[in-house]
Amino acid sequence: MATPTPETWSLIKEEELATLWSERPCLFEITMPEYRDRVAKDRAMIEIAGKLAMTVEQIKTRMKSLRTQLGKVIKSPPVAVQPIM
Repeated sequence: MATPTPETWSLIKEEELATLWSERPCLFEITMPEYRDRVAKDRAMIEIAGKLAMTVEQIKTRMKSLRTQLGKVIKSPPVAVQPIM
């Protein structure tokens, strides 16, 4: 299985991944019955992978990485900006 390289995940491709992911609430909306439907979730992942010409494993890995990055940003304290004199 190929591992994604930095060239594989351009900003445009990440934005497309985010758009495709947001169009499939079964992947993230825990209040939906489809969220617990493994077949529906697998089907959605296969659709996304097909549209991005990547493997399902690459999609899962990138989404996990993006969630981790977001969590770090949310948890980090705000940076104090010092005025330049």
